[in-house]
Amino acid sequence: MEDEFARFLPRDLWAKTRRGAGSRTRIYSRKLTFWCFLWQALLPHTACRAVVWKVQSEHETRRRKIDENSSGYCQARARLPLTLLQKAMEHSAQSADRLALHRLPGWNRPVKAVDATSFRTPDTLENREQYHHPTGQKKGCGFPVMRALGLFSLASGALSQIVTAACYTAELVMLKTLWPKLSPGDILLGDRMYGGFALLAAMPLQGVDVVARLSQGRNLDLRQAPKLGPSDWLTSLPKPPQPPPYMTPAEWEALPLTIPVRLIRSCLQIKGFRTQTVWIVTTLLDAQLYPATAIAALYLHRWQMELSFRDLKTTMGMESLRCQTPAMIEKELRVFLIAYNCLRALMAEAAIAHALPTQRISFKGTVDALRSFTPVRL
Repeated sequence: MEDEFARFLPRDLWAKTRRGAGSRTRIYSRKLTFWCFLWQALLPHTACRAVVWKVQSEHETRRRKIDENSSGYCQARARLPLTLLQKAMEHSAQSADRLALHRLPGWNRPVKAVDATSFRTPDTLENREQYHHPTGQKKGCGFPVMRALGLFSLASGALSQIVTAACYTAELVMLKTLWPKLSPGDILLGDRMYGGFALLAAMPLQGVDVVARLSQGRNLDLRQAPKLGPSDWLTSLPKPPQPPPYMTPAEWEALPLTIPVRLIRSCLQIKGFRTQTVWIVTTLLDAQLYPATAIAALYLHRWQMELSFRDLKTTMGMESLRCQTPAMIEKELRVFLIAYNCLRALMAEAAIAHALPTQRISFKGTVDALRSFTPVRL
């Protein structure tokens, strides 16, 4: 794993410290523990005992013996700082973005797709208190469910930020914690959950534009709205009387009374599906710089994020997390995401080597190839 993925991560991330945590000489150092944890994530349902046996076999070749008890490895995993895992996740996403030379055609700005999903966690007391059971589930049945909201790079498919909460937490409440992570010049791409006034008004104040599907509950009269082109209108949204629960009174007062937005009507024609009319709302107001057809095509790319969640949950076996406490689940989740981002970076390298778009490289094929060839030392 280290030979394949170390170039996508900071070199000094797991360096030994002089004092405090990480300064002692152990068999399971921070560095070895991290790569063992990553190897375990890439092989679904691999027990800690199997990881210890793997380390044991490596030491046997050097005529060194270690205890086969998995307690030392489990304690070493618990000692891994969450901040370092978060840093590794962000750095691996940046590496994948740098390698994604075949970016979205026609777009020279970073596009961040946002959406939420959920994962099952073991049925322990700590997990029940932290994540809770879904509403309507019978008491004593099922598993606690963790809700996670992520920001994906649409160019590389890598996940740069993640926030977790209880299963019934609203997506916009979770997204609020990620507002500082969005950089000026970014384009935030989301479904109809993100087409409300508050987000459309707040994001441009920090230099971020929004492309989202229009909320189904909003009725607009476009008869007096200026028309920018076929199925393309410039209109304004009025400020609602009440602020959303995720904004403070001061933040709500700072928003203008009305905001200009573009409304684009697009007919989605996908082979094998019925033609569907979709209304898209965006803060990209320049129709010359951002044509309606390009924005409609960009919204279609949002489906790539749904496929990315499928890659995580189905292909990598992350649908059910296995750690017993919320603290360890947060670490397990980020190790999975580090592995996922490194695989995306590996796919980008393969796309460069063979002059292909990254979308032509199979994620499942990449995982299978890595699992098959890493045991072979060249």
